[in-house]
Amino acid sequence: MFYLYTIKINDKTFGRFIYSFYICKVNQNRNEMKAILVDVHNECVKPVVIDDNDVLNSMYKHIGCSLVDRVQINDHDDIWVDDEGLLSIDNNSKFFTFGKSQPLCGNGLIMGVDRMGESIDPTITIDKVRSMVKFYTLSDVQDMVDF
Repeated sequence: MFYLYTIKINDKTFGRFIYSFYICKVNQNRNEMKAILVDVHNECVKPVVIDDNDVLNSMYKHIGCSLVDRVQINDHDDIWVDDEGLLSIDNNSKFFTFGKSQPLCGNGLIMGVDRMGESIDPTITIDKVRSMVKFYTLSDVQDMVDF
């Protein structure tokens, strides 16, 4: 299922974004899971631990949201972001890109995924993530968008 969002700020069209939805089962059989947090507010990439007893709420806490959506970065890893991040943009909003991805609004949480769709530790290294992430302000992203 795909959804198209058009974002307007001060009566100016900011951009159009297409999102697809993916349902992921979460492995609840371990005590903790490793993940990598892309922290846009501190402009850093750091390891975090996901509580296997409450994975979804742990994801919400690290990302800072109440709904998540995924962006696939390779066959084994995904970046989870705030599904409503673009709906609450203001002049203080922060973004990041991963490689050549479109700008993603807010924090991102990198987790692995197995063949059954269950969340697992990421296979990508934190050093690789650090080399591929770039941080942006709203103004930077507006300059990237062709009006």
